[in-house]
Amino acid sequence: MIWNNLSLRSLGLSLLAVLLLSFLAGQTFAAAQDPSVTKDEQFNGRWDIKTIGEHPRARWLEIENAGTPAPKGKFISAFGGDLNVIEEISIHNGTLRFGWTRQERPNPGAEPVPRKLVYTAKLENGKLQGTFEVEGSNQPPGEWTGVRAPVINETDDSTWREAKPVELFNGENMSGWMSWDGDEPVGWSVKDGALASTGRGQDIVSQQKFWNFKLHVEFRLAEPLRGANAGRLWPPSEHSQRRRSL
Repeated sequence: MIWNNLSLRSLGLSLLAVLLLSFLAGQTFAAAQDPSVTKDEQFNGRWDIKTIGEHPRARWLEIENAGTPAPKGKFISAFGGDLNVIEEISIHNGTLRFGWTRQERPNPGAEPVPRKLVYTAKLENGKLQGTFEVEGSNQPPGEWTGVRAPVINETDDSTWREAKPVELFNGENMSGWMSWDGDEPVGWSVKDGALASTGRGQDIVSQQKFWNFKLHVEFRLAEPLRGANAGRLWPPSEHSQRRRSL
């Protein structure tokens, strides 16, 4: 198996680019659940999440210990694209419920108040069918679905070799990049040879697709960023901690 070493030139301030890494056709997905597995246990595993009725973005869910008194999980993302350890979670009678409580200011200068984010889901025909809402909000709940992430069992058998580096950014324009939904990128420009956000830019995705790979990224920051993340998302089958740390 060939490793691809991907090299990007310096990226701009407030970079939130997303590299979408697609899997080769024909990869097998998780097998159907064993009939002996309980309804609650079937939530265990990693899930690719798709939201309905909002701007498309990458979301992933990982559930462990479902069917026990101590379920736990991780989610990308309740807050700004980060990997979030689920704070509150319960799974009872075929219903998954998880969320977070945060102190947030409803308006600038106002006193912080608790804001509870609640996700719920049930399994229907092997897929998650869920809703999302801010508890106490007068807005209708959002909807989302989840399918099991691919299972990748490949390991280096000592035959993998590094290939020639592939540049994803040419330093001149947005060629080779698209928005998360496949359209032209919005909210990005090229300045002094670097990708730069012009404000609230969309997540952007490389048009090229790769399998096993190494990724090299350089950031050009005019000033320290507060509350920002690394700006890179990995395929859902990657280990969650690796997604966050690379």
